[in-house]
Amino acid sequence: MNTINYWLSLYALLPLYIVLLTDPFYHVFSKLPGKSFFIRTRKPLLMTSFLFVLPHAALTLSHTNILTVSVITGFIALSALLLAMVSRIFRRALHPAGTLILIHASSSTMKALQLYQLMGVLYLAVLFLVGLEVLKLDRILTKKFQFIPNYLISAVSLPTISILLFAFYF
Repeated sequence: MNTINYWLSLYALLPLYIVLLTDPFYHVFSKLPGKSFFIRTRKPLLMTSFLFVLPHAALTLSHTNILTVSVITGFIALSALLLAMVSRIFRRALHPAGTLILIHASSSTMKALQLYQLMGVLYLAVLFLVGLEVLKLDRILTKKFQFIPNYLISAVSLPTISILLFAFYF
């Protein structure tokens, strides 16, 4: 039963990663083709990921007597993801919630299945996604506040985030 639970979470990762990657990727690399295709397919991919996450959450809660940090983080992120799908107000919560789910699912599943080589690949994938989000935030803030030098936020936060993610994963 645990193996089914782990594979459900892994199958939810790919569509979720594609959904999370489209917005910052096209914000940083605005001249790339195919933006309209990925924008149109975000909602079906998000629904696919959500349909894999629901049985995983139900199986986890039915087999867990203790509320661990991983279970609480997954529940908060799943709630924010559900609110982001239904309400326009919570759309801004999509990327933080999705990134939390991605980190939660990949780290707990990889440790449980002892797939440490794949964990390194997922660490790089999450780091790439977070790096794009930081670059996007850097561009937005340097446009809004002229006194902030270009790439200052990226230069400060990317090394810190990579060290924290590395400590969390390994």
